[in-house]
Amino acid sequence: MNSNIKYFILTVIWKEGGNKCSLVDIDKAKIAFENGKSMVRDIKGNNVDLQGINAYLGLFQQLKKIGDNYENKLIGFLSHMKDEVGSHARILHDKGEEYLRKIEGPFKNSKLFLDSENLTDLKKLLDEVKKTNVMIVMLSRSYLTRPWCLAELYTAIVNNIPIVSVNVIGARYDFVKGKKFLEIMTEETLEKENSGASKVLKDVGIQNIEEMAKVISKKLPYIIAQEFNANANSTILDAHIKVIMDMILKPMSIENSE
Repeated sequence: MNSNIKYFILTVIWKEGGNKCSLVDIDKAKIAFENGKSMVRDIKGNNVDLQGINAYLGLFQQLKKIGDNYENKLIGFLSHMKDEVGSHARILHDKGEEYLRKIEGPFKNSKLFLDSENLTDLKKLLDEVKKTNVMIVMLSRSYLTRPWCLAELYTAIVNNIPIVSVNVIGARYDFVKGKKFLEIMTEETLEKENSGASKVLKDVGIQNIEEMAKVISKKLPYIIAQEFNANANSTILDAHIKVIMDMILKPMSIENSE
C-alpha cells in the first residue's frame, strides 16, 4: 500500500439494465494510513472504520435510484396542439428547464421534450413518449380532436407514464365537453370533428378508436389540472411554473424513494 497517497475521491458505481451509472461521489474523502491500516474520514472529519465503510456502501445500494443521474436526460414530454398553444408550450419548456437548472438534487439540469423540430413521423414521436418519465398534457380547445395529441396521451397511459394535466389559460378547453366527447367518441364522431384523424391513429397501430377513447376517458378527466398563464406577470408566471414543475418531479421522487 502506497503511504504517499493522502486523498482520493470515492465513486461507487452499479450496473443496471446494461447502463453504468454513477451512484455517489464522496467529495474529498480523506484517507489516513495509521499503523498500516487505512482509515476513512467522513465530511465531518470523523474516522470511519472498514465496518462502517461497508455499512455506508449498503445504504448507498438501497438508495441507488436517488443517486441516479438525470442530468441532460429528458424527464418530461410536452403534449400540445401547436396551432393553439405552441407559444405557451415554448414558455413552459424554457421556464421549466430554467427551474431545473436552479434546483439541487438528482433532477438538476434534466430536460423537457418539446417537438421543436417539426417531426413528421408520429411513430418516432411516440417512441419519445415511451422514454419519458412524465407526460405533460397542455389542454386547449381542440386537443382531444387532434390525432397526434390523442396518440401521445394514449401511449403514455398504456405505458403507465404519470400525467400532469395543464389548463392553459385562454386556450378555451372545456372540461365538461371534453369528458363527454371522450365518453361518446367513435370513429365517426372523431371524423366529424377532424376529418382524417382516424386514419392517422390507425397508421400508428391504434385501430380501435372507441377503446382508445375509453382508456383516456378513465384517466384524463380525473386528473386535477394545474393552471398555466403564459401572459401573467412574472410573479404569477413563476408561481405557475413552480407548481407544474413540482408536479412533474413528484412522481419521479416517489418512484426513486421506493
